[in-house]
Amino acid sequence: MFAKKIYFLFLSLSFSYVLLFPERMPNFFLEKEESDFLNKLFTINVGIMRFKKNGNINDIKPLDSEEIMNSFKNEFELIQAAKLSDEEALLKAWALFKKDSTSASVNIENVLEDQIRYQSSSLFLKKKAVKIVLAKMKTSSDYVSISNKWYENYQRPVFSLNVQNFIERQIIPYKNICENSSASVDFLVTGEIEKIEQGYLVSIEFYSYLVDKIFYKGAFVCHKESIAQDVSNFIKQNASKIFKVNYATLEVDTRKDECEIYADYSYLGKQKVTLDYIVPGKYLFSFLTKGSTPYKEIIEVFPNEEKKILVKTELRQYLQTVFFNIEPAGTKIFVNSQFRGITPFWDSLPEGEYILSTKTNSYHQDYRYSFSIEEIKDEDLNFSFHLMTKDLSKEFKLKKGLYYSAFWNFTFSLVTMIPLVIIAVDYYEKASLSSEYYTNDIKSKLEMDPDYLAVPFIETDYGKKIYTLSESLRFLSIGVAVYTVLSLGWLFYSLFDYINILEKKDFIPLISFYSENNKSAVSIGGSISLGKRKNVNIR
Repeated sequence: MFAKKIYFLFLSLSFSYVLLFPERMPNFFLEKEESDFLNKLFTINVGIMRFKKNGNINDIKPLDSEEIMNSFKNEFELIQAAKLSDEEALLKAWALFKKDSTSASVNIENVLEDQIRYQSSSLFLKKKAVKIVLAKMKTSSDYVSISNKWYENYQRPVFSLNVQNFIERQIIPYKNICENSSASVDFLVTGEIEKIEQGYLVSIEFYSYLVDKIFYKGAFVCHKESIAQDVSNFIKQNASKIFKVNYATLEVDTRKDECEIYADYSYLGKQKVTLDYIVPGKYLFSFLTKGSTPYKEIIEVFPNEEKKILVKTELRQYLQTVFFNIEPAGTKIFVNSQFRGITPFWDSLPEGEYILSTKTNSYHQDYRYSFSIEEIKDEDLNFSFHLMTKDLSKEFKLKKGLYYSAFWNFTFSLVTMIPLVIIAVDYYEKASLSSEYYTNDIKSKLEMDPDYLAVPFIETDYGKKIYTLSESLRFLSIGVAVYTVLSLGWLFYSLFDYINILEKKDFIPLISFYSENNKSAVSIGGSISLGKRKNVNIR
């Protein structure tokens, strides 16, 4: 009988923990994505290795050591989301694609991973690596839609966090431990525990499997009486450095025991909740109390903010909740010419007539839409669609024309500069030799006749011509050399601009121009067509 009571108590506690700390995907469209690949791609797996005990091991109580480990695990499970660097995100996508791809048409290049890992410091090479990875993904029909989504979000992705169980400490390289673990581990947390007076000195290291290096080290003193609190304080102070998100803290208090609190429709708890690791942004909070009208409110938190809010739930809801899920992600939304936020996000509006307008990058068409709110309803008003892509064929041809012009301009200036510099140097040497010969001749005449009237070489007619011509050629060659350097700068700028729009041509959908069988490549200075070529479409 006692065993059954303990069992039911454990179940109730587990159920309460799930309700209080539900897993939530920060980016809304990911919740609707059924693909396994996206779930793996946008989830960071953190493994915790058992800490090594240093010093007098007998003084370190096993229960204290276990509590430190549990405190780390519990704290990480409270963290909603984390980010990867551009290099880590790229390597993760490539690794998953290699592992999961079964398409026979995919040709895996062994050198690509090394290019990403060791050349990612170069912006140009990083963009090239991104293009290669996505091109490989697009060769498989399973990954076409996934590559488009990842391309739109990889620059600023928000990944969910998944904490793995403890991994036994082994005297083998970190990379091998990550590869041999039951689930793929992106970050591995390890460290040491050392007895110090009445507490413990805990040193921790965070190893990244993706870039194969320790990217963060830290240490703190942990007291026996407050182990969980000390671990929590350390993680709160350093979470932004470890997981690359400027987390905010939000406390919402309703002062009503029976009031249920929801954030983006995820249940958080009753009466009062505190979120220590909340990703900055706008959140739709809902408050439900039996026997009263549901109340909703948009709450925005900013990076590193510590916000406390007292919500008066007795107020009736006079605002309509609106969800803007307009792709591409990051589109700016204006309502009646006032900026409201960046998609995806929730907002609340009163009854009335509105004009919705969007502002995004130069590759998508801006959109205007009029709508009205005649009645406040409990369900959300949804705006979910993808902006149409602009026809960039003219802009692409313009960028290509500018690149060709810059190439031939640089070629012309280089071809002009080289002979001009050679001639200028030749005339400068000729002027120097003539001046030296004339000076030596004057010296010899002066030795023979001290009364000889010496005239400087530069004042003779021949000297004036030689000097004027050499100086003119010198300044002209310097001017042409400066122009050549500027032409080279223009060439690199136009090439970068051309390659940038060439990448967009490959990965922005919805335009028939982009579906043509044109080879996406950069030609040097122009293209030559010999005869007519027939396009054959194989279906």
